[in-house]
Amino acid sequence: MKLADKYLQTHASHDPNDKVRQALASPTKMRFIDTPLLEVATYLSTLHNLDIQFDRRALEDVGLSSDHPITIDLEGVRLQSGLRLMLDQLELTYVVDPGRLLITTPEAAEPYSQSAFYPCVDLIYDSDSLAGEGGPSDYDSLIDLIHTTVEPDSWYFVGGAMPDVQPMENGLLIRQSEAAQRKIAALLAALRTAKSLPSDAYDPTPIDALPQREAAELQKLRASLDKAGSAAFVDTPLIEVAEYLSKLTGSRVLLDKRALEFVGKSLDLPVDLEFPKATARLIFDDLTREHRLSYYLENESILITTVHDVESHMVLKVYPVRDLLQSVDPSPQLLTPSFHGNFGGSGQSPSPYWETATDRLLDSMTSTIQPGSWKELGGSGGIGVLKVADALVILQTEQNHEQIARLLHDIRTQRQPRPESSTAAKAKQDEPVLIRYPIPLDDDGSDAISKFARLLTSEVAAESWNDETRYAISLGKTTLLVKQTPAIHAIIRQWIAQLYPHSIYAQQAAGGLRGGSGSSWGSCYAPELFDQKLGVVGGVPPTPRVMQDAVKSGM
Repeated sequence: MKLADKYLQTHASHDPNDKVRQALASPTKMRFIDTPLLEVATYLSTLHNLDIQFDRRALEDVGLSSDHPITIDLEGVRLQSGLRLMLDQLELTYVVDPGRLLITTPEAAEPYSQSAFYPCVDLIYDSDSLAGEGGPSDYDSLIDLIHTTVEPDSWYFVGGAMPDVQPMENGLLIRQSEAAQRKIAALLAALRTAKSLPSDAYDPTPIDALPQREAAELQKLRASLDKAGSAAFVDTPLIEVAEYLSKLTGSRVLLDKRALEFVGKSLDLPVDLEFPKATARLIFDDLTREHRLSYYLENESILITTVHDVESHMVLKVYPVRDLLQSVDPSPQLLTPSFHGNFGGSGQSPSPYWETATDRLLDSMTSTIQPGSWKELGGSGGIGVLKVADALVILQTEQNHEQIARLLHDIRTQRQPRPESSTAAKAKQDEPVLIRYPIPLDDDGSDAISKFARLLTSEVAAESWNDETRYAISLGKTTLLVKQTPAIHAIIRQWIAQLYPHSIYAQQAAGGLRGGSGSSWGSCYAPELFDQKLGVVGGVPPTPRVMQDAVKSGM
């Protein structure tokens, strides 16, 4: 069906917020000492020909007014950066309301969130599907990735105010703040960049999930930290150290006064450090470590703040890892016992599960790079994989990203090929293994599990079964005992995941996610090992409902 040209032209109208966004992107100048917030807003409104208003009720609710004194000295930054730096000290924010800019609180800004639709066909179908060979869509992996790494505490299912991401028409429907929407758009663009990288000259340089201009500004700040100098501080006030670092780097170095005062540290905190010759990065690292502080790079500035506050300013990056996923032994490893409960339960599982290259890569990150910084151990960092893009997506501090990049570089430059297995060893690896499969049957009749077993042996590698060494038998009303090779077990678990998309098998198949909404399970299969298309009858993949009906009918 083709939409009428009149409809398309009617709904391609001019965005009333374009003027506001253009003003936010323009350079500004802010030099104020104890100037009322209202006067600052009036000055900026005149300078940028922009309507700036206050949400007075929201400000009053947090004990602020338009007369609150502002002290700030900025020049040569975009208005967007200047406003963020100024309002952050008041724990305020701004929203772009049709044709104007409204200063308000983060809580009062929630109703101003926006809905956006993102076409994602290239990120929810694998290459075989896009080439016309058929295959199911995988919305869940992409949705879980966004929930985990973009404003992870803001989503409704974890107690936030934003509705969960919804799949629709080979894309995603998302309601979020304008700032979060920019992050999501940048994340999808970075994933596409990672997916498009050529394998013959693979460049695994991490990709900042930021709009192009902000990414360039961040790279400039990082480069400034490589400048070297000498310094000797003896009881030197922290504010003077910041001024020295600003001259050394050529970047704007600011102190987060609000955060520092909250932990009892003043701008005059005495500093004792000596560096005959060191990079600015090393000076920042030693300075912040000595005084239990931290720093982050944002809004065209380097800000010295507290360890706690830096977690609110994490960086989202996409790491191309196609070479790491393909270079290791691709066969899944059998782990037993497993301490993941089946189908939403807890405790020890009676079934072993498969660990793949994806799981091992995720575990290597979360277990060796500041383990306490990840969400699953009480931190704020998040990590996930999108297999269709061959990419890791990581939300972490700038300092932890540096450690991750170094670790991946070391792995790539020092890895060694696996020794060639003997014929006997290869044969042993292919010996059948007996595994117990709990099945979430809709029908609890006494013969339902037997019907399921018959369907399984007819649909999955039908020619490989026999009654002695490779078999599937029922155990009770909802459990199968299956003896098969590790490769066929991997296919079976994928097949069950397709049949029951809300089961633990589907959670495993979706890939591991750490630090957010996703399951802590990793992928349970390695489809790149197998040429056959799973669950395909007559060239057409059956839907989960068709397959479930087949079980009930005894197919």
